[in-house]
Amino acid sequence: MFGRICNPARFFSICYNIPDMNSASTTEQRNGRSKAAGFFYVICATICWSTSPVCIKFALRSVDYFSLGFVRFAIGALILFGIGKARGQNMQLRRQDILLTVMGAAGLGLNHTIFIVGVNYTTASASGIIVQLEIISLVILSYFILKDRIGPLKFIGMVAALAGVFLAAWNGGKADLMSSNYLLGNSLVALSAPIWAVYAISQKLLSDRGVATSISVAYMFAFSAIITLPTALIFHNIHGALSPTFWTSLFVFIAFATVASCAFMAKGFELLDASTAGVVTSFFPIITIINAWIFLGEQPTKSMWMGVVLVVIGIIILGITEAKNAPHPIERQ
Repeated sequence: MFGRICNPARFFSICYNIPDMNSASTTEQRNGRSKAAGFFYVICATICWSTSPVCIKFALRSVDYFSLGFVRFAIGALILFGIGKARGQNMQLRRQDILLTVMGAAGLGLNHTIFIVGVNYTTASASGIIVQLEIISLVILSYFILKDRIGPLKFIGMVAALAGVFLAAWNGGKADLMSSNYLLGNSLVALSAPIWAVYAISQKLLSDRGVATSISVAYMFAFSAIITLPTALIFHNIHGALSPTFWTSLFVFIAFATVASCAFMAKGFELLDASTAGVVTSFFPIITIINAWIFLGEQPTKSMWMGVVLVVIGIIILGITEAKNAPHPIERQ
């Protein structure tokens, strides 16, 4: 069992296979299974993504943040195209999908670059909390662009999750997030949030068009690598030893925090509406705080853990709401 899970090809193939909806005996069963699968994918994406701040902190001890951003997309694109070719997939991008793909890549590339720079000037725990502003940005854009409904229960779940985020940010009255020492980093992380929402909306629209995840994510990574290449060439700087810790951090950062997280999130967008998928990622600061505590020695406070409880409650309420009001699964073209 362990060997099957740890098999790289099997692991990444999970990101590209939707559960067989035809095996369900009723429409309700299919809807329920699709929603459960959607939540599973987004939670997996969040777990993988939560390793990002800690890996960035370790990697930046040796290289500059612009090079790190380019490397993650360039290698990620090679991995995804390699997997697609190995599985015999047609990786050709349709002409009518190019514009949305480029828009998503621009959002993804700029978001990750700004986020990496921001993390360099603040704590991993703080960045994990502030980046949840992506939820607000995604909900707003989803409402206006995708016409996603925000019912009463869904609104309550979202408020509970966000209240947990800001309670953790308050940090027992220490106001670490507003400290002048971290102002630049926190501001940059906050700026990256609405830019990520552009990527998320583009990915959702491509999914609704029937564009396979394997194609959209691979091309977004390739375009993002092109977008981040100029800054990597200009500001390239290796200022520390390329130690085993660096290579381990880089591997986790690319394989899990980048490739796996984006692939899982894209699958989640196929089965959930964009605002729901965004709110589920409120789980992100929980794991980030734990990772920062274990690997970086950042001590969590009582208010942070109280915030964690509220975030979990919000996610549970959201899950109940989706179960009661699940729309029909997206019809593939």
